[in-house]
Amino acid sequence: MSTKILYNTAILPFGKKPVIPDGAIAWDDSGILDVGTPSAVRERYKNAETIDANGRVVTPGLINLHSHFYSTLARGLAPVGQAPANFPDILESFWWRWDKCLDLEAVKLSAQLGLLSCLACGVTTVFDHHSSPAAVRGSLNAIADAYREAGLRGSLCYEVSDRDGSKITKEGIEENLAFADALNTHKGKLTAHVGLHANFTLSDDTLQQVADRISSRDIGIHIHTAEDDSDNRKAAALGYSGPVDRLNQFALLNDKALLIHGVHLAKDQWNIVRQRNAHLIHNPASNMNNAVGIAPINDMLDEGLSVGLGTDGYGSQMVTSMNLAQLAAKIRSGDPRQGNWAVSLLTKANPRIASTMLGKDVGTLKPDAAADIVLWDYQPITPVDNQTAGAHLLFGLQHAKPADIWVNGKKVWEQGHSTQIDEQQLIQKVKVLVPILWKRFSNAGNGKKVVRG
Repeated sequence: MSTKILYNTAILPFGKKPVIPDGAIAWDDSGILDVGTPSAVRERYKNAETIDANGRVVTPGLINLHSHFYSTLARGLAPVGQAPANFPDILESFWWRWDKCLDLEAVKLSAQLGLLSCLACGVTTVFDHHSSPAAVRGSLNAIADAYREAGLRGSLCYEVSDRDGSKITKEGIEENLAFADALNTHKGKLTAHVGLHANFTLSDDTLQQVADRISSRDIGIHIHTAEDDSDNRKAAALGYSGPVDRLNQFALLNDKALLIHGVHLAKDQWNIVRQRNAHLIHNPASNMNNAVGIAPINDMLDEGLSVGLGTDGYGSQMVTSMNLAQLAAKIRSGDPRQGNWAVSLLTKANPRIASTMLGKDVGTLKPDAAADIVLWDYQPITPVDNQTAGAHLLFGLQHAKPADIWVNGKKVWEQGHSTQIDEQQLIQKVKVLVPILWKRFSNAGNGKKVVRG
């Protein structure tokens, strides 16, 4: 691939790099080659193809550290019966009913549509947490195929749980490990975690099985943790000080472990997270939607925890997730000075955490980093510098759309559309499948056999 230069652009490079109000970026398929002033970059790469950004803003591809593509085709689907009144009700009456309806076709279409939504929001790296009890084996390969076709990066895992019986539990463990083994030669684009649902749906026996299988592997777990108080009650009933202590007792925590939510974690559990170099992933939109509370992220950061940002399947808009994180912190504390850290979760923490997992610098525009570049259809009318960049992210890019996106140096999004996927063909397939899935959902759990086909 030839070298390209994007110039006449305000560069928000993320990480620890300073903002460049009028800059240029050079890259090829090996990664970012140079970031600097237009004259200097063009002088160093005289034969490069040049692209005029027309004064628009450029950022690295955004990163979502926790999502659920399997929820994509449930948009607008209403629960059967009375509306769920609490978090356990939401799981039992909706999500655990929905995931049983998915076959491998639905799994892949959900991922394809979800990945298109990510690109439409400037997200190029997404960590997915998947569940399809009726189609466990092969599900991660189906999702991986969707990633490769769309051109995105990320981490995949299957959600191991005891809620569907021991056979499905074992299949989930095997699916995680088989997929991880197959990825050994594909570092940098896709990686694997071992997915676990949550402490309250996992027995000690299952945790021990997982621990035994991954003890010699360089892999982390991806688990919902204290989203609701259910995890704390389960851990206490089994004699542990909390859900993180329980995971630690099974040696399941390391620097690749992703602990999702942490809303109801007690402070003694924070210490274990920090000591094991694990990462807590904040999902403010989902937490507020499920009425489970708002995690004390400010205090967690003060205690030295590594905290990243996700959506938990509540859309793909990471700029909105960042904005909601700072608003939620203000509401929780009653202090308008709180939440200033929200920008750093998206621009510093997420790139750091994802780079650790993928073995490649992502989410930052600097030499040798992955050439994941988003040109936003946003021309700032006020100065862009180190002091104002956060405000442009919060109040400018929140309403902007990506014009063009490159991942690994290759253009995957042009003028608002995928260059890799036939969107209309995909939509037609989805429109045929959705009525079938929704009928399965309405029939599930009411004594009727769920018909597949």
